[in-house]
Parts: sequence; C-alpha cells; structure tokens
Amino acid sequence: MPPVASSYFPAPNDWAIMYNNYTGSGMVLSAISTTGGLLQMTSNVSPSAYWQVFPDNEIYYIRNKATGASLQLDVIFSAEDQAYMPSLQSADSSTPGQQWTFISDVVNDVEFWNVESAGASGVQLDTYSNTLQPFFEAAGHSGQMWSFSSVGNINDVAFSTVAGVSATAAVTNAVTPTASSTAGSGVSIVQPSKAPSTSSSPAATSSSTAGGAVQSVSSSSTHSLSTGAIAGIAVGAAIIGVVLALGIGFFVWRRKSRSSEQDVTPAFTAQHHGVAEMAGDRREFYGPKGGKVSQGSHAVEIGGAAVQRAVPPAELPAGGL
Repeated sequence: MPPVASSYFPAPNDWAIMYNNYTGSGMVLSAISTTGGLLQMTSNVSPSAYWQVFPDNEIYYIRNKATGASLQLDVIFSAEDQAYMPSLQSADSSTPGQQWTFISDVVNDVEFWNVESAGASGVQLDTYSNTLQPFFEAAGHSGQMWSFSSVGNINDVAFSTVAGVSATAAVTNAVTPTASSTAGSGVSIVQPSKAPSTSSSPAATSSSTAGGAVQSVSSSSTHSLSTGAIAGIAVGAAIIGVVLALGIGFFVWRRKSRSSEQDVTPAFTAQHHGVAEMAGDRREFYGPKGGKVSQGSHAVEIGGAAVQRAVPPAELPAGGL
C-alpha cells in the first residue's frame, strides 16, 4: 500500500476553511452571526467561514475572523436538541469547551481530521443531515471527517498568538501538529510539537513566516564612547591635575613663608639672669627669685619694699672746680 500523503493542517498564522466528508468541499463551517453563537454549514466562503487554529500546551484553540479574537469556539448543551453544539463564546482558555483536539483518521488512503472538545467527552464534531447544522455525536459518521484548506495569511495583529507580536511576525514558540499512530486502528492523534527557533543568539531573535514578515527582538545592546568624548575627558583630567598641582605648591610656599618668619630672633636673646633689654638708661635684670632689678635713677620694688638705688659716681667734665 502506498504511503498516505499528510493532508493540510493550518498553521497559527493561516486562515483556513473547514468542510467535512458528508457535505463535501462545497459547504463550509461558518459563524451565523458576527456577535457569536451557533454555527452553520454554508456555501458562502466569507470571513465568517475563516478559522484560525492555534496551539498552546498540547491543546488547540479556534477563532473566527468575522467574530474577532475576543471569541473562541466553545461547546454548549442544547436542551432542545439534547445534544452538544459548537458555539462562539467569550475567549477563556481555561474553559474545557474551548480546548480542542484533532485526531488524524485515514480512510481509503485519504487523511481526515476528527474534531473533539474537552467540554464534550466521548463525542466528535458532526453535521445534521437535514439542517446541516453542526453538533456533537459519537464517532463513526462521515460528517465527522473534516478537512482544511488555506485561504491566506493572517495579517491582523489582534489575532496574534504571542502578546505584542503581529500574527505574521516571528513566532518562535509556534507549534505544528504531528500524528501519533494508534496500532491497528489507522487512527492517529495530533499532538502539538514545538518548531525549532530560527535563532539561538541571546542578542537577538529573528524569524519569518509564510507572509514574509520578519521581526527581530534585541535582548542586549552595547554602548561605546566616541573619540571626541574620550579626548574631552583626557583634557579635563589634565586641567584638574594642573589646578591641583598649583594649589599644593601654593600651600607649601605659604607654609615655608610662615616658618621663616617665626625663625627671626632679636639681636639679644633673653637668658636666665642675662640681659633682657636696653632702652635708654634703663637696664633690667631678672633676679634669682623672679624680681626685677633696675639700674638707673628709677625706684623698683624688690620683695615688697621700695628702695632707691644710689646713683653711682660720675666723672665731672674737665675744667671743673
């Protein structure tokens, strides 16, 4: 038996239409209202039939172009039909009904996809034969065999699967489905697997998508001084050095000048019991007990008593008596 060629499975940045083996490629899964709610199989291929399928943590989420990124495909229970129905509801990735799994099913060498939700255990997405409205039913019907076809790239940043990065920009953690075969059943479950990053450099991450858009994110940068800045710093440092040297020289000069002034002494230096001063006819001596003795014609106190020192004889001028 020749190998089965893998059928197309949409990438996170692809708009795709969905149709099943029962209705054929002429009828596609579509949103009935742009405000969300139930779905319908229709022949009108419009934005209401454009779907984004993107993975996260080994499960998938589904969004519609016409209803916007704020809604995701969910599962509700219809009391009227007593069945689970697919419905576009406010996006909440923690809601089990919005967590989807795709199972590869090969029939007559053609690969299809069974669509299951964690919110509707044991059943798969199917289509009513009379109303062509999608619902969930136990496995084993041709309406549960789904196929995808690409209708173009997603160029709306609102549908980015990475915060702050447009859908057509690099998505380094993008995942692609891989089939894990179940022995003897011809059925395989699609599990997301991480695609390798296009750049391992810590300085920048850059990759491209089918749309050709490229985004680079730098995580580190370097800075260097210009030649002019370096020269300015050198000149400033030299000027500061000269100013400091002049300041130090002036300080040393002033210190030496003051020292030389203090070294100047009078012609006569006082010594214990020595001559202290000569001024006119007054000569002062320092006695052994600290008292002053004055030679001349003036009275000086010694030991508390005033005395008058006799005037020594003096030679008369020639031609006297």
